[in-house]
Amino acid sequence: MERYIIPSVYQAIQLCRTLGDAEYGMTSLALEEQLQLPRSSVFRLLKTLCSERLIEKRGTRYYLANGMYGIGGAAPRLQKFQRLLAAPLTALTGDTTHTAILCVPADNCAVAADVFCSNSHRLSAIRPGMQLSLTGSAPGHIMLAYHPRYRDESSLNIAELDSRRVMKLAAQTCTRGFAVSDAPAGKGQLVSVPVLASDGELLAMLCLELDEHHGDAELLSHWAGKLKPVAALPAAICTQNKKEAG
Repeated sequence: MERYIIPSVYQAIQLCRTLGDAEYGMTSLALEEQLQLPRSSVFRLLKTLCSERLIEKRGTRYYLANGMYGIGGAAPRLQKFQRLLAAPLTALTGDTTHTAILCVPADNCAVAADVFCSNSHRLSAIRPGMQLSLTGSAPGHIMLAYHPRYRDESSLNIAELDSRRVMKLAAQTCTRGFAVSDAPAGKGQLVSVPVLASDGELLAMLCLELDEHHGDAELLSHWAGKLKPVAALPAAICTQNKKEAG
């Protein structure tokens, strides 16, 4: 190793790259073997990266987390979502001037992972990598309603959120089955629905940025209804794959 390379930083990068290639995550033991590092080193690396939300632990396995979007990375599961949802989201906007957006949960915000627009004359105010607030955006409202972190009042205090407002937004979202907010630039509205795994885990949020402000509840519900079948695709395909596997 070159003399000016910091070993711990190099090892952290190698660990993230290894997890980036592991769609189904890896155990700490598998990481030890793959990276050829002592158990104590791998333990410290995992603790550090988890604390910064760059990786996450589910059960006994570690995965690249959505926090990697903040430094230009993407978890392989989300890359799969992008490939899976690109065509139906592009078709959904069709001849309209609406914009479809794939958002992912991040640290106290929703992050726009991809933006789909069929109309070349329509420029969305939302770009990939943009952070959308929990209380001020439709994808954020979905997180408040479906992400387990925001059901704990102590977490709300950490995020400096008003618990009463959070409860109100979450209740409205659950009652409707979708969330609505104004677009960031003040033009149009955002309509968002959750992308849930078969076990109910919130994987992502699908969103439509309508081309103008629509106060019509029936119209908003109509577009939410268009989003929901697309949002159901990841869970449906996962269930189908499990059935085929045995």
